Formats: sequence, C-alpha cells, structure tokens
Amino acid sequence: MNFLKFSLRTKMQALILGILALWGGYNLIPANEEGLEKQFVLAAGENKEVCLTVYSDQELKLNFNASKPVYYDIHTHHEDEVTYHRYENSTVRSKSEINPNKKDYFCAQWKNQGQGEIKLVYKLEVNPAEPEGDFVRRNVVFRVDQNSPKTIQVFEENSQNLVSSFNFPSEVLNFALSADEDKLATLLAGEVQLMGVQDGKILKRISVDGFPSILSFSKSSENLLVGNEHERKIHLINLKNLERTDLQVPAPPKSILNDVDSEDVLVRTEDEVLRISISPFQIVERQARIPLKIGEEVQLVDPYAWCFVHGVPHPLFAPVSPAMSKTGLSGSWLYPTNQDILQASSK
Repeated sequence: MNFLKFSLRTKMQALILGILALWGGYNLIPANEEGLEKQFVLAAGENKEVCLTVYSDQELKLNFNASKPVYYDIHTHHEDEVTYHRYENSTVRSKSEINPNKKDYFCAQWKNQGQGEIKLVYKLEVNPAEPEGDFVRRNVVFRVDQNSPKTIQVFEENSQNLVSSFNFPSEVLNFALSADEDKLATLLAGEVQLMGVQDGKILKRISVDGFPSILSFSKSSENLLVGNEHERKIHLINLKNLERTDLQVPAPPKSILNDVDSEDVLVRTEDEVLRISISPFQIVERQARIPLKIGEEVQLVDPYAWCFVHGVPHPLFAPVSPAMSKTGLSGSWLYPTNQDILQASSK
C-alpha cells in the first residue's frame, strides 16, 4: 500500500524518536550508517528504524531478508502527518525503490509482532538517479577540521573521501547551511562570511560585534540569526539588504532551532525555551511547550522538565551545535557527469 496517511500530532520528530527509544523497545539506527549491509536481531515486540535524507534527483533502495515474517514500512514525517510509501504487514524479504519528487527525510522501520527473535539483514542506500543534466547529487558531510579549526571540510557520506574544503582567516566558531544547501554561512571572530557552496565564492561579509557562537539561517533562508552566550540579545540579519534588528531576551541564548510547523524559531536560554517570530521579530511565547505524542495521547510538555526528568535528548539541549560536533552537518554536493566539466570546474 502506497502513500497511506494518518494524523500524527507532533512537531518535534527527533524528540519523539527519543521518547520511543525509552518506551516500547524502540531503537533508532544512526542515519550515517546507510549504504552498508547491516544485521540486527529484533526481540519480541521490538522496533528498529533508520532514517536518512533523500533528494529529488536521487533514488532510495532498501533490500532486506528476515528469518521470520516481520512488519516493515518506509515513511516520511511532514508537519502533523506521516506518509507511508511502502508497507507490508508480514514478509520475510523485500526490495523497494523510491524516487521522491522533492527532498525529504525517509525512515525505514521494522517491527517484530511475534513471540520469538527475528534475525534481519538489510541494505539501505541512496544513489544518484539517472542524470538528466551535467551533474548528479551525492550526500556529503560538512565538518570543521579537527587539526585545523580554520577549515571546513566536505566528505562523501560514509567515507573519508574529501570532496572539497573551505579555508578561513580565523577559527571557525560556528557554521550553517541554507535550506536549499547552496549557501554556507560561517561565523568567525568579528564577521560572518556568506559564500556559495559549490564554487566557494564569498557573497557577503557581515560584521558582527564581540564573539558570538550561535548561528542559524531562518527557515526561509532569507535571514541569519546570531547570538552570544554572554549577551541577552539576538540579532536578525536580513540577507538581502543586511538590515539588522536586535531583540532583547530574558537571558543569554544557548541554542536556536527552527520550528517544524511554522516560521518561528525556538531559543533555549539557561532558564526556559522561548518561541520567537521572525516577522515581526519578537517573543511570542515564554516557557514554550512542545506538543508530543505519548502513546495515543498528545501532551504539551515543558522541554526542560522532560529532558532532565526523562533523559530524552533534544537538539536544543545538545552540548555543542550540530555543525561543531564531530558528526558535522549533512548536505549534498553536485558532481560533474563527465571529465570535461570536472576539469573546467577545477580551474
């Protein structure tokens, strides 16, 4: 059955997966392990899920074999709905291919609905679709060079193959990718450099005061948000005209995250989570609560209380920003399909 939909009233997908990991024997396999053959054992009543990003010019392939009949599906989360693209209630093997019409975050899921253990071997991979032009898209990872903090390196996902690198005059304090992943914003001492991802050309240099460490594109990628962990203020920078708007906040910001279902951003301080609208740039909710589906019931929970009492991870509470972690930021890279273009692009 394809494209089955039902309502799932949750706005924080990552947090839900963490909750399920604690309740109901649910496991999430890291997304950076796709493309390799894996095996695992499902205990009675246990679930496993692996998720990864697929672009419109890519193809998702899933092959698996199980020792006993198992439930499986491939689904996507979008706002308050889950869409099932593949679904079988009881099978021991499957081969699935999906060509999405837009960039999306796909999850493959298996459930053991029986009494005994089930052994399962799977391979989930993303490949370029048949090229229609001069380039094909491949998934990559952007991360700061651990040996040279003035450099951001780009690696092919699941490998150490270096695709490109960006060198800066001073240490990288943070960086962010635009929603379409064609722009890279890099926070340095005293400025933000905005550049094109593919060609590395600097598009804008934006001066900033002090030594901010928080950086994020707005959901539309039309603005940058900059914050300093020692200052009770957040700066909104319009990337078209570089107009800057400052917003006073009750306490210094610790992290910023775009809301799933709106253009708002969530800002964590030492004491609370704030919901802030972009236009107008203002606080719309203090001690913001996040809707979570727990079993069949939807609850509005205090993310502070939930994370500390239940120990569930949440992006707002990460010790460092995703960009500055060892994992880095996932993105994509356009590869030339022929040698002539490759040589021309390297000049």
